[in-house]
Amino acid sequence: AKRLADWRRADLESLTPPQLAAVLKQVTRERPQDPEGFRYRGLVQAAAQNPVAAVQALRRATALAPDRVDIWQMLGEAEIVEAGGKVDADAQAAFRRVLELSPKDPGARFYLANAKAEAGQRTEAAGELRALLAEMPAADGRRQIVAKALAELEGRPAPSVDDGQLAMIQGMVSG
Repeated sequence: AKRLADWRRADLESLTPPQLAAVLKQVTRERPQDPEGFRYRGLVQAAAQNPVAAVQALRRATALAPDRVDIWQMLGEAEIVEAGGKVDADAQAAFRRVLELSPKDPGARFYLANAKAEAGQRTEAAGELRALLAEMPAADGRRQIVAKALAELEGRPAPSVDDGQLAMIQGMVSG
């Protein structure tokens, strides 16, 4: 208890992800109706390499704030990590909810197309990625990520993607 109290008084930037997760766990116990606390707890649990706890926290956040696209996006991504990189049924459900709230969301569309590809529906997946690519602005850096996924799906050489663009995969869901 003393250690946790010390962490709560500390500069949060000095804490490790597991320490920060412990602090946020206590905070969410104190404020169980605050979706932001659970959202942050999910982020921190993911940074602490604990995808199961991240998913649990983000599920609680979506229950508290069912119309928050950003939380559903994060939940979908956490579900993918928990499933070992696969867009499983839970991740698909989260991304379908994103599309209910934001029908043109590129991140959700990208991940759902990947789910189809994983399920062997390569033609449908390629069509969805082509449609997504056609709707993305020319200056959108995420275009190369979508183009790479489409090329790999079609068995063509993938266009090169630099490190900065790879980092944009995380940004895919931020719109």
